[in-house]
Amino acid sequence: MSYEEALAAFEHANDLDLEFATAYINKGKVLRVLQRYEEALAAYERAIQLDPDNAEAYNGKGNVLGKLERYQDALTAYELATIHAPKNPVSYVNLGDTLFDLKRYNASLTAYEDALRLDPNLSDAHHGKGNALEQLGRLEEAQQAYERAVALGYGD
Repeated sequence: MSYEEALAAFEHANDLDLEFATAYINKGKVLRVLQRYEEALAAYERAIQLDPDNAEAYNGKGNVLGKLERYQDALTAYELATIHAPKNPVSYVNLGDTLFDLKRYNASLTAYEDALRLDPNLSDAHHGKGNALEQLGRLEEAQQAYERAVALGYGD
């Protein structure tokens, strides 16, 4: 199935049930892959209207806002994702990535460490931690984090 076909399927699901938040989330994912960011953002915002506790919708919204280089807005979306799903390590990685983009390296490091407390085998979190540590001048620790990320399959 192509992305265009998937998009058509999610749009059809939305036509059948205008209150189906998951279909809007999935539509947002496809639109993001297709680089149709404004439309993706609208889909995630509709999902949030329908299900304001859905962390996946906030993560998706944050991903799109990051692509639009609206980092402060992305940060807010990821913070909401961590509130609505405090045990989802991916939300903390996303938060860490955005804090890193904002050059808030100490806060970024904290977010990655929060992710690793939830899932110590998350290669993206180790890699992000390495980036933050490197920016903070903690090079030996950064190297260890990078090595752990690679050992866990980062970049595969």
